[in-house]
Amino acid sequence: MFYVYHRIVPEFLTPTVPVNFPEGFERVAIVLTNDIEEAFKLTNHIDKEWWENPESLCFKESRSTSVGDVLVSQDDKRYLCESIGWKTF
Repeated sequence: MFYVYHRIVPEFLTPTVPVNFPEGFERVAIVLTNDIEEAFKLTNHIDKEWWENPESLCFKESRSTSVGDVLVSQDDKRYLCESIGWKTF
């Protein structure tokens, strides 16, 4: 399971590690998977609105997860979405 946090002001091109996380973010969903790539897929508009995915427990209908957003695992590991892959912080 991952908690999904989107930046209030998106940072699509050059993500920086959010020093004061979760300030500047809003929690938009819980995703029922332990695979971070699956969590990313489940919070992106692909075939339908991402919040229509049964594995996505949506708190706020919003944009797709993107660069600069953060996923937090059940064991409180934090992952910053980068242009390619994820960075822990």
